[in-house]
Amino acid sequence: MTNEGSNAEPTYAKVAKGALGKEAHITVMAQQEIRDFGINRLAGTLTFLAASGEFKTGDVLYKVDGREVLALPGTVPFYRDLARGISGEDVAQLNVALRELGFSPDEGSEFGARTQSAVRQWQESRGHSVTGSIMLGEVIAIPALPAALTFDPTAHILGASLGGGEPMFKMRQGEPQFKVVLTAHQSTMIGADVPIVISYQDLTWHGIIGQATTGEDGQITAPVTPAEGTSICAQDCGRLPASAAVNLTGLVTIVPQQSGLTVPVSALQLESGGNVYVMRRAGSADEKVPVKLLGSQDGVALITGVNDGDEVLIDGKAKQ
Repeated sequence: MTNEGSNAEPTYAKVAKGALGKEAHITVMAQQEIRDFGINRLAGTLTFLAASGEFKTGDVLYKVDGREVLALPGTVPFYRDLARGISGEDVAQLNVALRELGFSPDEGSEFGARTQSAVRQWQESRGHSVTGSIMLGEVIAIPALPAALTFDPTAHILGASLGGGEPMFKMRQGEPQFKVVLTAHQSTMIGADVPIVISYQDLTWHGIIGQATTGEDGQITAPVTPAEGTSICAQDCGRLPASAAVNLTGLVTIVPQQSGLTVPVSALQLESGGNVYVMRRAGSADEKVPVKLLGSQDGVALITGVNDGDEVLIDGKAKQ
C-alpha cells in the first residue's frame, strides 16, 4: 500500500477476476499403543501365517496342521468348544458373526439347532469337516472388526511347532493420539484452534490443532483433538496399521478461500484518514476511487469498488 506523491511516469494494471487462499500440507502422526494379541490354543505345526493388514469377520489368521484359525468379532475370548446345548457370551459372539457372514443362527446367546445348522453351512462353505461345532482354538475373538493386525514372520516361522499359549499377532489398544509435526516456518503460519483435515487411504477425518510446543530434540509438535465427538477416527480407527506411530497427511487452510476482483497491492493508496483508494484511468485523466480491501496475499489484493477490466495506477504520478 502506497501514499500519494510519486513523480515517475504512470504505470497501470488491469483489474481482474481472481481468488485468494492458501493451504498447507503438514505431517500428522497417529501414536498408538500396540500389544500382543491373539493367543493360540492349538498344538501342532504352523503351516500358514497371514500377512499384516486389515482383517474382517471370517478371515484366516493362520493355520496349524492345515486347520484354519479364523477372526470373529468379540471382547470375550473363545475359551471352550462351541457346540449345541451351551449358552453364554461367547456363543452370542458366534451368533453375531454367523449372521454377519450371511447365515441364520439362533438369537441371543443360545447354541441351538439353528446355530448348529449355520455352523455346518459355514464349515461346508470353507471346505472344512462338517461337524456343526467349533473346537477350541479354531476361532479368535477380536474386539472390533475390521481391524489392522500385524504378524511377525520372524517370530512365527512356518514349520515351527506351536504348543498353545503363544500370542500370534499384534493390534492397537485404546484410542490413537494424534499430533501435527511442524517446520519452524509452518509454526509461524499455523496457530492454535485451527481446523485440520486428515487423510488416510479413502478416509477423511476432521480435527482441531492445539498449542504448539518445541521438544528437547527441537521438534515442533501440536496435539490434534476431535472437531466433533470424542474420537478423531471413530469407527475407522481399526483401519490404521498396527504400528506404534503412523504418519498421515493433514491439510490446513492458512488463508480462507475468497474470490472477486484483484489488483496488485501496489495499486492501493492510503489517505491520511486511513481510507483506501485507487487511481483509475479515465480518459486523459485519472480519477480517485474509494475501495474496500477484503484481503491480500502474495502481493495481490482483493477489493470492491471497481470493475473488471478497469486500469488502476500502480506506479508513477496520476494524470490530472
